[in-house]
Amino acid sequence: MALTKKTFVDQVTVDEDGVVFIRYKKAIMEDGKVISHQYHRTSCAPGDDLENQLDHVDNHLEAMGAGRPDLSERDLPRQIVAIAHTPEKIAARRQRDENLRNQMGVTNGQQPN
Repeated sequence: MALTKKTFVDQVTVDEDGVVFIRYKKAIMEDGKVISHQYHRTSCAPGDDLENQLDHVDNHLEAMGAGRPDLSERDLPRQIVAIAHTPEKIAARRQRDENLRNQMGVTNGQQPN
């Protein structure tokens, strides 16, 4: 009866704005069979740095004791981001962010008025 921990990407979805949602499954396994699991989620918006986000998540998972996912777990999110983060989606997100900053009265990283 050997217990092991494994963390892996088990779902990747994309919303209409091109935001990629990544769900990790943190599993406790007994003799290769999952006996318990929890989820950990992250997302990557168009224009965001996926590798930086995945590094952050890996560090967080390790700090929680879940263990770092194998680097091959990054392959599917990379492929999906490469498809979903089109130049048009990135430009649209930047425009939305700029519009929001203008509505809040924020300029050049300053606090709102």
